[in-house]
Amino acid sequence: MIRIQLTVDNLSKVRALRQDSTLRPAERDRVEMVLLSHSGWSPGFIGIHLGYCTATIRRVLRQFQSEGIQAIRHRARGPAPDTEHRLRIQTELTQLLPEERTWSSCQLSVALLDRGVTLSPRSVRRYLRQMNARYIRSCRTLRHKQDSLEVERSRNSLAKLKKSVSRES
Repeated sequence: MIRIQLTVDNLSKVRALRQDSTLRPAERDRVEMVLLSHSGWSPGFIGIHLGYCTATIRRVLRQFQSEGIQAIRHRARGPAPDTEHRLRIQTELTQLLPEERTWSSCQLSVALLDRGVTLSPRSVRRYLRQMNARYIRSCRTLRHKQDSLEVERSRNSLAKLKKSVSRES
């Protein structure tokens, strides 16, 4: 059975963590697990009391024994972000975007492939979002869809409805 025996100094630090507002709920539960174990509770009873599996309680208590108070804070799993790769892709995109043309994410993906960077169109969109690059409408008109005779007729009818510029009082 795993029991945590805290020194007076560690006990005061763990109790202070109980009041820490930056702790997430799962981290706050870890603090309770350690304090209940220090009080003499077995991992099984701690699990029943807090609603966790006994194996989870044992894992947290073992982590606390080996790492100390740092085991209470949650650490992100997996490798650290590859900032060098991210910067390379962003520089390639910033070189491509100023060209006088409208790009789709598929076209950017192919253009990046020519430069030695393999990215799916979805990943290209994600990088563009991170860079705050947005779609800019290349043409803001519907002139290509308008019927010129209908437009002229509408202008004439609106001109008749306008108020006259000069009023006689």
